[in-house]
Amino acid sequence: YSNNTSNWSIHWTYDTPNQIVSNLAYSQGNLNIPVEGNIPYLISIQASDQSQRWNFTPYYNSSGFTMMYSAPLIYDDYVIFGTGVYRGTLDQKESYIYALNDTDGSMIWNFSVNDYISTAPALHEGIIYFSSADDKTYAVNISDGTDIWNTTLNGAISYSSPLYYDNKIFVG
Repeated sequence: YSNNTSNWSIHWTYDTPNQIVSNLAYSQGNLNIPVEGNIPYLISIQASDQSQRWNFTPYYNSSGFTMMYSAPLIYDDYVIFGTGVYRGTLDQKESYIYALNDTDGSMIWNFSVNDYISTAPALHEGIIYFSSADDKTYAVNISDGTDIWNTTLNGAISYSSPLYYDNKIFVG
C-alpha cells in the first residue's frame, strides 16, 4: 500500500504473489519488496506508477520453504539481502546472502551460510556485515562476496541486525 500521510487514504496498492514479511527498501524512486513462499521473489517496482523493474528469484527448494525476512540494503548499484532455505525439514538448511545489480536485478554474487539470515545487513566502507542463525557473524566484501572474516558467537543471532559504530560491530 501507498498511503497519503495527511489523511491515511490509500494512494495505490500493489499485489504480490505471496506475503511480505520484511521491510521494503526505497532508493531513487524505486521500491524493493521481499516476498517469501515456496517460490520466493525480490521484486523491484517504480514507486511512481508501480511498474515492475525486475523480479529476482533466489535459490529455493521445491520440497521446502524459503524465508525472506532480511530487509534489503541498497548501496550504489547493489541490492544486498539474505534468505533462509529449508529443504523439506527444519534440520536441512542452506541459505545465502545475495548481491544484485539494482538496475536490472541480475545476480552479482552470493555467499552461502549454514542457517537462515533473517536480519538486514549493515555496511561500512565496502564491507557487508550480517548474522545468521548458524551462530556466526560475517564480514564479506561488497564487490565480490569474498569472506573477510566470520566469528562464532554463543548462540544464534536470529532477529537483531548488526550495527557498525566506531570501528566495532554490535550484534545481539
